Amino acid sequence: MKLCYRGVSYDYNPLQVKVAEGPVVGKYRGANWHSTILIDNPVPQIAATLTYRGVTYHTNGQEQVAQAVPQATPVPAKFAPWRRKAASEVAQAHRTSVLKTLEHRLQVAHNKGDTNLIHILEAEWKQLA
Repeated sequence: MKLCYRGVSYDYNPLQVKVAEGPVVGKYRGANWHSTILIDNPVPQIAATLTYRGVTYHTNGQEQVAQAVPQATPVPAKFAPWRRKAASEVAQAHRTSVLKTLEHRLQVAHNKGDTNLIHILEAEWKQLA
């Protein structure tokens, strides 16, 4: 087939792909909808190991993607104590914030005289302490 794009003529010969009608997948407006099955793949797939956004996966000759293999990024040993210390500091800051909020809620409950809420908040305080 002869085509032209922006004044440049070229021949276009699309690949003839052999497909067969597969099993019924569903219905659309009352008509059965069948899947198609590729009989012969005209484009050979190469076997390769690729990485996308840090995840390594493999392609083989028959299938597009064989299996994704997640790769963990190793943490250098010199940063491990620093990370533990930072995580501990964050956990302590979170606990302090939660206790401060709980103390404020308990003070408001005392001011309102809500004994039921006071009992609930004191039980929560015991769980955290």
